Amino acid sequence: MIGQEPWHQQLNGDGAAWQSAVDELAGELVRSRSDLDRELPWLVSPEAKGAFRLGEALCNADTEDGLLDRMLSDVPTSGGTLLARGYLHRLPAVRATALARANRLLDRLQAENPRAAFDVLWSAGDEVWKVERLFHMIDAGGLPAEFLRGLQHGVRDRSLRIDELVGAVKRLVAAAENGNDQAPTVAIILLHTWSRSNQKFVDADGLLKSEEMRALLPKVLEQSLADMRSVADFWMKLAKDWASTDPEPAVRLVVRAILNEDYGTRTWAKNCLLDLAKAHPDTVMQAVGDLMLSPTGSWLFRIDKFSSFIGIIPENIVRKWLLETGVEGARTLARHLAPPYLDRDENPVVPSLTTHVFERFEADDEVFDEFCAGVHSGRVRVGNIAATYEQQAYVARQFLDHPLKRVREWASTEITSSRQQGAFWRQRDEEAIRL
Repeated sequence: MIGQEPWHQQLNGDGAAWQSAVDELAGELVRSRSDLDRELPWLVSPEAKGAFRLGEALCNADTEDGLLDRMLSDVPTSGGTLLARGYLHRLPAVRATALARANRLLDRLQAENPRAAFDVLWSAGDEVWKVERLFHMIDAGGLPAEFLRGLQHGVRDRSLRIDELVGAVKRLVAAAENGNDQAPTVAIILLHTWSRSNQKFVDADGLLKSEEMRALLPKVLEQSLADMRSVADFWMKLAKDWASTDPEPAVRLVVRAILNEDYGTRTWAKNCLLDLAKAHPDTVMQAVGDLMLSPTGSWLFRIDKFSSFIGIIPENIVRKWLLETGVEGARTLARHLAPPYLDRDENPVVPSLTTHVFERFEADDEVFDEFCAGVHSGRVRVGNIAATYEQQAYVARQFLDHPLKRVREWASTEITSSRQQGAFWRQRDEEAIRL
């Protein structure tokens, strides 16, 4: 009976009958301490999956608090934290008069065995000073700071207060500064949970109204920058919250995230920049542009595609950046420019920014080469690949008499390359059919 998870009976049995049987068992164990002593080694073992419910039932039946000392001392230290947790969870509702004694027992338990105390307090509330006890155990070195993740679910029947969230994040920041590599991730989870997830706590603006939190958020984001794989989505949302009050440093931190070793994180960062560019286009263009030309970041713009990002920035802002950076900027940007295309009526169109770059930097061969290298970069071809290349050649032919020299050169290069590739794939398809 106690060897099953409670949900098993709720889904596959008679939950009410199971609970009634648990209550009856609890009454028998309270009346017969010898029976309890005999069963206790198993009840504190991992096999007793329903021990929490039995703990609650024991508390209900233990009207004289005869089990209280045991439940908050040798039971949890022997592995029975689930049983003790159920007992403590129920205690405030049925015998509040015993809480002073319970708190004294918890004082001793957290001093002697912080991990057991943490497990027992998991579902406890303010009656036993859950948050204060957790902070004390962290500060005393009894528990590592990542145990603060337990506050993700609040304090039993209430949400976390802003001062409690600040207290938790402060401790996590300090732990990260002292080398705890799990602390930054936990800080991100807590901040996202209470400012973003279902708006449990407050909205982002409300969170950042706290002066202490405004100072802590950049530190948390910086500390978790190197390894945010498991929380990249949360990290980006919090970065956008920060950008709403202080855009320049927030944007520059997100730009640094696109250099992350993890591909998924880089993707999240690129999408975040797209969102930030709508609200802060100047700031985003300047930050991304600086990375484009930096020794540490220019490589990324030669292996990855940023055309969607360039497309969302207003053209006048991109032109302003090109005016400041000259040919070096154009060489880096060219790979990400939109190529010529045919509109719905099959009219040839050269995008305005592409036209501007070809006009202004016509004499620079490297700008042209980078543009040609980026036109189909990252494209995945499936289906009738030969037909795809043939269509590319068809489109390019419409630009052979374009007034811009570099557009005509691109068209000629595109036709030659596409014909060669189309012929190769057409031959391969024919050979496959014969086989």
